[in-house]
Amino acid sequence: MKTFIKVFSYLLCLVSYLSYPQDLAIKSGSSLTVLPGTDFYVNGINFNPSSLNFTLNGPIDFSRTATPVGASIDRVFNFSNAITNFQGDVTFFYEDSELVASSANELTIVLRTKDGATWGIDLIPIRKGGLNTLTYNFPTSTNFSSITASKPGITLSVSKFNELKINLFPNPVISSFQITTDLTIETLIYNNLGQAVFKSNEKNIDVSQLSAGTYLIIVKDLNSNNFNSYQIIKL
Repeated sequence: MKTFIKVFSYLLCLVSYLSYPQDLAIKSGSSLTVLPGTDFYVNGINFNPSSLNFTLNGPIDFSRTATPVGASIDRVFNFSNAITNFQGDVTFFYEDSELVASSANELTIVLRTKDGATWGIDLIPIRKGGLNTLTYNFPTSTNFSSITASKPGITLSVSKFNELKINLFPNPVISSFQITTDLTIETLIYNNLGQAVFKSNEKNIDVSQLSAGTYLIIVKDLNSNNFNSYQIIKL
């Protein structure tokens, strides 16, 4: 089964391909082709091919995660099989709160792509801080399996801290949540404006005074300075 996108100026989702927890899943034997000059948007990232058809051949799963890669921001897009031969504009959307843990600045933030196991060089995008978008034009055919954003000039790698067993529960939370780990930690909570609203070294976190909403949780290992990030929903 092959699907072409031509008429619509944007695409929010294809129901026939959509599958959770993936944001987009294309089955084996199926493909999706975006024609030049057409926007293809999925959950925070937009592709607009310039001169070549942009084709996704199944099987391929597309997903977005809030777990950073090393010192990247808390938004990473992954493809189970690499995108190949893409040429054109990619627009990366982000939230202010996703920049906090990495200390990335909207004036200098860059895009990074990974092809295979290697993260590439800094890609200088067109930055629109008011819209929270980063747009980069790939002038030649490019392959990548992941894309994120970060401060310029840093090396991206998976932190060993992310491999440790650390749990946060319950989530959603009504009055308090528990962090289970043997590490000596510091916990910071940020609201959706990127403002720090809570700080503690305890493992039982009382959030009864916080308003209902979604919050970013940063759990930092005080011995290594590595950290994990989570999102919780306060009821």
